[in-house]
Amino acid sequence: MAIWIALAIAALAFVVLRPAYKQYRFGLELTKLTNIVERIEGTNLYMPIGSSGGFDSLPGGDGVAAMIAFERGVEFLRRHPRHEVTRELAKNAILASQLGRPGRVDAIGRLVDILAERGIALPADEFVRSYG
Repeated sequence: MAIWIALAIAALAFVVLRPAYKQYRFGLELTKLTNIVERIEGTNLYMPIGSSGGFDSLPGGDGVAAMIAFERGVEFLRRHPRHEVTRELAKNAILASQLGRPGRVDAIGRLVDILAERGIALPADEFVRSYG
C-alpha cells in the first residue's frame, strides 16, 4: 500500500513540477547566454580597439569556457519555439531597462540578433509584426 502511495505522489510531483522545472531551466539558460554576451560586449570598455567582439576577447581560458557554455545553451533553446525565446528575452530587456541596466539591454538585443541568425529566435522586427 505504501509503495502505491509513494508512486502516486511521485507521478503527481512529476506532472506538477516538471513544467515548472522546464520554465526555470529555460530562464536559467537565457540568463547564462545573456551574461556571456554582456561580458563579451563589456570588453569594448577596457580592451584595445579592434580586439573585442568575440569569445577570444575574454581573459584567460574564459573564452573557451564561455563558448562551450554558449553552444550548450543554444542547443537547449532549440527545443523551444522561436517566438517564446524572443518573448522571454524581450521581457528580460524591459526589466533590465527598468532596473537601469542599459548594458544588459544592449546585450539582450545582441543575443536576439545572434539567436535569430541561427534560427532559434524571431528577429525583433518580425516578432513585433507578428505579436505586437
